[in-house]
Amino acid sequence: MSDWTYEMLRYAFSWNDESSEKALKYVVNGRSPSETMSEIQLLDILLLTILTEKDEVERTSALVFLEEHGKSLVFDYSRLHKVYFVLENILGSPVDGQGMTYSLKSQVLVTYTALLIQFNTFETDVARFEGFVDLLYSMVKHTNKSADRILRAYACECLHELESWHPGLLFPLLGEDWTVPPIWAGGMTATVQQGSSVGINTLAKFANDELLHIQESYARLFFTTIQHFTEQLVQEALKHQPEERREDLTELSLQSGLTTPLAGSRPGTPPLTPRGEDETGQSSQWALPQAKGDSKDSMFRFHIPKNCHAGPEFAFDLATDQTPPRLPRKLVRTMTRSIGLVLEAMPTSSSWTKIFIAERLSLFVKVLALPQRVVFHHFSPLLHASRPSLLHAFMVVNALFTAKELGSNTVAEAVVHRLFALVQDGAMEPCFRLLSVSWLIALSSSSKISFNLLWERVQELCPRWHDPLELKEMKLQALLYCFKLSQNLPSNLLIVLESLSEFKYCHRPVGAHAVVFRFLLRVLIDFAPEMDRLEVPQSLCDMLRSHLRLLPSVLALNQRVNSKAVQWKLLHSLGQFVSRLEPPSRIQRYFGLLVILSETPWLDPSYVLTALHRLVFCPSSSLTWEAGVRVLITCRRIILSHPQAVIYQPMLRLLQHLATYQSDVDLRDRSLLYLRPWKAPLVGSWGGSLMLGKNRKAYFTAPSHIRRVLMPLSKDLRTKYNVRAVPIRRDDEVRIVRGHYNDREGKVTQVYRKKFRIHVERVTRDKANGQPVPIPIHSSKVEITKLKLDKDRKALLDRKSRSVKKGKYTEKVPFLRFVKSPDERKK
Repeated sequence: MSDWTYEMLRYAFSWNDESSEKALKYVVNGRSPSETMSEIQLLDILLLTILTEKDEVERTSALVFLEEHGKSLVFDYSRLHKVYFVLENILGSPVDGQGMTYSLKSQVLVTYTALLIQFNTFETDVARFEGFVDLLYSMVKHTNKSADRILRAYACECLHELESWHPGLLFPLLGEDWTVPPIWAGGMTATVQQGSSVGINTLAKFANDELLHIQESYARLFFTTIQHFTEQLVQEALKHQPEERREDLTELSLQSGLTTPLAGSRPGTPPLTPRGEDETGQSSQWALPQAKGDSKDSMFRFHIPKNCHAGPEFAFDLATDQTPPRLPRKLVRTMTRSIGLVLEAMPTSSSWTKIFIAERLSLFVKVLALPQRVVFHHFSPLLHASRPSLLHAFMVVNALFTAKELGSNTVAEAVVHRLFALVQDGAMEPCFRLLSVSWLIALSSSSKISFNLLWERVQELCPRWHDPLELKEMKLQALLYCFKLSQNLPSNLLIVLESLSEFKYCHRPVGAHAVVFRFLLRVLIDFAPEMDRLEVPQSLCDMLRSHLRLLPSVLALNQRVNSKAVQWKLLHSLGQFVSRLEPPSRIQRYFGLLVILSETPWLDPSYVLTALHRLVFCPSSSLTWEAGVRVLITCRRIILSHPQAVIYQPMLRLLQHLATYQSDVDLRDRSLLYLRPWKAPLVGSWGGSLMLGKNRKAYFTAPSHIRRVLMPLSKDLRTKYNVRAVPIRRDDEVRIVRGHYNDREGKVTQVYRKKFRIHVERVTRDKANGQPVPIPIHSSKVEITKLKLDKDRKALLDRKSRSVKKGKYTEKVPFLRFVKSPDERKK
C-alpha cells in the first residue's frame, strides 16, 4: 500500500458529517490535506482510536477499516500481536452501556476473526487460534440471555466463518453422539475423546434451548457443522464400501469399545504459547471465569481436531444416479434428529437463512432418505409467501424430489398455478414476476409433468400491453423455449410482438426496439427451417416499407445469423422488396440496402439493377446530384462484386442513359468514366462486338454458312454437353420460344437453309382447299431440346466441348498417398 492520504483517512472514520468533523481532531492532527502518512503512523492512530475514542461510530469505523486493510497495515508479527492485544483488551473490558457496548464487542469479534483468517493463524499460532475458538464457545453456550444476545449472535457467525474456512474445526462441539466406526475414522475429523469433553453443552443443545430471535444463528452454525461432518463421512464411506460388505457396521457402532481414536492438537504445528497463557506466562485477557456449578464444563478446552482441513473446500454431493452408502443406524438417527431440530427453527428464521438451509439439504435428503412430506411440512408455507427469497427457498427444496417421489401431480399443479398467478399480478414487483417466469422455465426443463402443465397455459405467457419491458422479453424467451421443446410452432408467432409496437418509433436500438430484434434473431437461429411459414422475411420487409429507420437493425440481424442459407433467404426477400418498391422515387431512400445487396457476390445482382433502372428511368422524378452519385457508387460496387457477363447489358444501358440524358454535367462525366472500360475491350474471341445491337445486326446479315451453326440449345442440353449452339438438322426436337406459336414443341420435318426457315410438325395452316401446309419458323425463334445423335454429331459435340475448355485452368484435387503397414504390404 502506498502513502495514506487525508481523503482515505476521512473515508475510514467518517459515516456522516458529524463523525467526519470528529475524525479531523484524532486523525489529521493538524496536518494539511496534501501531507501523507505512513502505514506505521496510521496503524497507531487506528489502535489509539479503537481504545480511547468515546464515539462508538468512529471506533466501529476504525475496526472495519482494520478488517479490510489489515494485510497492508500489519507486516510483522510484533505489530500483529500489538493489534491482538488491543482487541483482547476491549473483549475483556466490562460493558457499561456508554463507552463499551455489546455492539462494539461484536465488531471486535468480527475483526479478530478476519485477522485470524488473513494471517493464517490456524497454521502459525495454534494456541491463539484455539483460545479464540474457546472464547467464542464460552460466549455462545450461555443461551436465552437478552442483554448479550447481539454478542452471542456475532459469536455464532464468527464460529460459522471459521468452520467454513476450516471444515471439521467444530466437530468436537457436536458431542459424543457423533462417533463413527474406526474403519472410517482414519480419513476424517472426529470428535475429541480426551478427558476434556463438551458433555451436554453441544451445538445441538444450544440450538434447541435458545428461544430468542437469534436462534437462527445457532441453527445455521449447527447445520453447517453437521453438513461438513456428513460430507466427510459419506466420502469416507464411499472409499470403504468393500469393507462395509465384509463387516456389519451397525453392530460395530453399538459397541462401546469401538469409538474413534483420540484426537488432540494438530501434530507438526507446535503452539507458540501454552493454552490460556501469553508470552510472559500470565493468563490471557479473554480467559473468562467459568460459572459456578459447571465443574464438568469448566474442564473442557478446545483443541483443533486431528484431520481438520487447513482451508475451505468445495461442497460435496452425491450424483443423481449414485447410491448413497450405508451408515450406522445410531448415527443416522442422530443426524435425522439434528435435521429435524434445524427445520423446527425455520419459522423464526430470516429468508436468507431459509435459502441457506434449502440449498444444502440435497445431501441429507439422499443419505438419510428424508421423505418428501417431512421436508415439505416446513417449506410448503413458503409457496404463498410474498417475498421472492422465501419462494426461492421453496423452489430449491421442490427441485430435490422427482415426480415419482412427489407421488401425484398436486404439488406440480399448485406450483405452476402459483407462479402463473405471480406473473399475471400487476401489483407485484417486476423482479418477482421475472423470477416467476424463470422458475417456470426451470420447472419445465426438469419435469415432464410441469412442462405439460405449462403447455396447457402457454397462451398466458404472451406479453401484454401493461407489462414492464423486461417482463415482456422474459415472456418471449419462455414462449420460444416452450415451442422449441414441444416442436409445435404456431404459424402466427409474430403476433406476440403487437404489445411491443412502440419499437417502430424508436430512433435508437434500445428498449422495445432491442427486445423485438433479439426475439427475431432467436427465431431465425432456432427455427430457421420454419422462417417462411412464420413469414419472418415478409415482416421485415413490411417494417422497412413503413419505418425506414429500422434498416440498420434489419441489416444487423442479417449479419448475426449464423447460417448462409438464412442470410440468402433474407437478402433475397429484401432484394425483391426494393426492386418492386412503389413509387420508384422511394428507392433512393434505400441506398444503404442497395449497397449491401450489390456487395454480396453470391446474390443475384438483378434485384439491384432493376431497382436502379426503375429509379433512373422513372419519368415522374428528376434525379438529383446526390442521388445520381449514390447510383454510380452502387454501380461501382456491382462491377467489383459480380462477373461482367451477368451484368453487362443492364449496366451498359444504365450508364449510357446517365451519360446521355442526365442534365448534371458532373454526373454525365462520371458515367462516361465508368462506361469507358466497358467499351474498350468489347471484342469477343471471334473478333465481333459484345454490344447487343451490333450482335443482332451481325447475326441477321451473316451468310448462310455462318448462320446455320448459330442454333441455340436448351439449358439442359447446354449443361449436359457444355455446348451453346450446334447446326440444326431434320429429326431434331425444338421448342418455339417467341412469336405467335410460343411454347409449341415438335420434331423438325424440314430445314430450308436458303430462307433460314425450318418446318416443325403440327405447326401448319390450312389452304383454301383444306390441304394442310407447314408454316416456316425463323430459326432464331426456337431452341433445340433434343438432338438426333450419330457418330459425326457426337464427334462435333466432343470437339466443341474441348475447344470451350481450352486454355482454362482446372484446380486439381490433391491425392493423399498413405504409407501401408508391413502387414498390408505382405498381403
